[in-house]
Amino acid sequence: MASLEELRKTRIQKLELLKKAGINPYPTKVPRDFCLADARNNFVEYEKNGKNVSLAGRIMTIRGQGAILFMVLDDGKSNFQAVIKKDVMEPKNFDLLNQVIDIGDIISVTGTFFTTNR
Repeated sequence: MASLEELRKTRIQKLELLKKAGINPYPTKVPRDFCLADARNNFVEYEKNGKNVSLAGRIMTIRGQGAILFMVLDDGKSNFQAVIKKDVMEPKNFDLLNQVIDIGDIISVTGTFFTTNR
């Protein structure tokens, strides 16, 4: 298990990567169209309309499988799985995201609703 100082050093390195990429790691506002409970309750409707929507929450779990990342987000009232696919975004942005995100981070994701094959 990493020491507290090692964890702190790693987090600072990730913070610097975000800053070098021109990303504000602590924005005052993030895109969020509705809460995660609404996303869960109206999933079928949102999937059918195919519009881009933004959700926000704290990362509870992260699973990577090559060119795809699965994250469970929690906003304090509900949770929702976000899927980030490398072929849908700029590869350099996907790689940066993969390098800097951690469990506990609060993020906003934007995209369309879809059901995975599994």
